[in-house]
Amino acid sequence: NHFVVRVLEVLEPEECFFIVEELRQGDLNVTGTNQFGCRIIQRAIEVFATAARNFVEELLHRDTVLQLTANKYGNFIVQLLMRFCSEMDAADRIADCILSEEDDEFRSLCLSKFASHVIQQALRFCTEEMVDRLCARVLHVERTGSIRFRHTRYGSFVLDTVRQRLEARLPK
Repeated sequence: NHFVVRVLEVLEPEECFFIVEELRQGDLNVTGTNQFGCRIIQRAIEVFATAARNFVEELLHRDTVLQLTANKYGNFIVQLLMRFCSEMDAADRIADCILSEEDDEFRSLCLSKFASHVIQQALRFCTEEMVDRLCARVLHVERTGSIRFRHTRYGSFVLDTVRQRLEARLPK
């Protein structure tokens, strides 16, 4: 882990692109949910965000996004994709994956220690249209469920971020 990350930091991108190719040969879900593999993928994104479009595309696959989003280590990869891959509309694509979930699963993601951070970041990095969709869905699921987000640790963070986004639009 440390050696591979160091190689990515020291060598020129064209000299270490083989690392991305090796990552693509393996199972990104397994690597991304591993403490050490997660950091290697993160560093690869930082170095190759635009040069390794196929690698990023694989990470943005719906099943991969959903598995990484709810994982202790994988959620950091998803958050990093939103920040580093804006030219690929990563934030909107990630939000779309999350929004594709049924209400119960979407609620679970909002209440999850790890996925809630991804949803909060999506509310920060997505286009206004996608933010509207996310806000509407969070409020709908919160109202229709038996668990109120404001009474839970991580759901309240998601709800606060929704509130902040909506308040920011109000005329002053």
